[in-house]
Amino acid sequence: MFLAEKYGVRPPKLKIGTVKGRRRVAGCYVAKKETIYFSNSEMMFEPYVVLHEFYHHLRSMEGKFSKSEKHAEEFARGFVKLRGS
Repeated sequence: MFLAEKYGVRPPKLKIGTVKGRRRVAGCYVAKKETIYFSNSEMMFEPYVVLHEFYHHLRSMEGKFSKSEKHAEEFARGFVKLRGS
């Protein structure tokens, strides 16, 4: 994964499926498994969802996983905005 290389972290594993307690979200990052779960295969191709969950992976690799939802949104929006320009 390009982003993992850019930020110098191990790439997260990617899986299709849901996580108990998070069944209604498009994506979810599970730090203990270093895995991004996507609710369905279409979500793997949604840049915002991928970037948002990747941000959680980044923070987890830095040991700073908690309270990062707002920052994950900003990170994803920033990349999507650049792409759309």
